[in-house]
Amino acid sequence: MLIQNTLLKKEGTKVLQGPLRGLDFTEQSAERCHIAKLLGCYEQPLQPYITTAIEKDYATILNIGCAEGYYAVGLARAMPGTTSLALDTDP
Repeated sequence: MLIQNTLLKKEGTKVLQGPLRGLDFTEQSAERCHIAKLLGCYEQPLQPYITTAIEKDYATILNIGCAEGYYAVGLARAMPGTTSLALDTDP
């Protein structure tokens, strides 16, 4: 928690790198990997697919199991003309 609090104090809640860079995220994450999300390396294995999706400019993106919406909101921000739908069992 000390590292997370230090990062939040120094950098705020913006994602620092990766295809979702600039996303103004939350102060906590559902899956306990908040630092990786803020640093922009959480999605590293998926980055080629995320970049391809952004470049293809799909009309709609559906994120099932979205938790706090990291991908749904990040992709909506990166693709302003795309409808982003997000569903999760936890309100």
